[in-house]
Amino acid sequence: MKKELLFLLGMASGGLALSAQGGFPSPHRLEDFLKEIDFEARAKQISTEGGMIGTKLPDPMESPQLANGWRLFHESISPGERQFSIKKDREHLTLIYYFCDDIAAAKSQILDQIKGPTTARVPYQLGPLDLGALSLTERNNSINTVIFWKRNLVVYLDRYESKIDTLALARWIHDHLTLVPPEEVTRQVPTPQKVTAEQEKGGPAAGLVIYPNGTASANSLAARVGETIVIRVTPPNGTPEGRYDLKQEWATGVFQPVSWDGLGRLDRAIKATKPGSAVFQYILVDRQTLLSFRGEIKIEIQP
Repeated sequence: MKKELLFLLGMASGGLALSAQGGFPSPHRLEDFLKEIDFEARAKQISTEGGMIGTKLPDPMESPQLANGWRLFHESISPGERQFSIKKDREHLTLIYYFCDDIAAAKSQILDQIKGPTTARVPYQLGPLDLGALSLTERNNSINTVIFWKRNLVVYLDRYESKIDTLALARWIHDHLTLVPPEEVTRQVPTPQKVTAEQEKGGPAAGLVIYPNGTASANSLAARVGETIVIRVTPPNGTPEGRYDLKQEWATGVFQPVSWDGLGRLDRAIKATKPGSAVFQYILVDRQTLLSFRGEIKIEIQP
């Protein structure tokens, strides 16, 4: 019994010592760090005056830093985000573009990056002052991780088992970013020419046609439980399908995907599982700019 009591006391004293040494995160760690880097004052200086980033984002594989033996291992794109996994033998580099609709959203994104590590102290320090409006590197002058914020874009770089110059790559990306007027960003939103939704065997009269810039042939599509619905998104005029990705967000438990031969890149086939009013939401993502268009299709499902 005495041994158990001594063990518990030892654990308690060790825990207190750990806390005193800063082993546990301080409840004020984020607030203290933001004051340390004068975050709010820096953020207030960022404006859309002079333009926003809105054209094709630079391809890192075209940079001189990745010219010798580096290869793109994996790439993923989602609304407002493009992630590259790049390798060279045992070396690994992660690059993420966070493209935001406005400066406020970019501010929230870089705050998420700062809050991410659950260490006792935020592991970053101010990076080079000429890299975006705000840049961060790891403490002790490590450049394994580099983050910078420029207008409506946040860029994250992280190397693993590598000595690649992440600061040089970050500067190359920074120098290849193009600013355009804010209204140009709005103009480049990938609005589809049209979206059609129809039953697999329903014929043209049973379909719904939506022109996102104008009208729709009806308020909703009528379908039945178990019936396959085919949705086709026509890309913006004069652009190839391959430039875009189509994401979908449907009501959980109402629709299920259907595998169907002949579907194009921007087509989807779904099946309703229960009656009622439902909404199929889709997102068309421009792979070049990461701008996206969100739309929805109302579907009245009969038994």
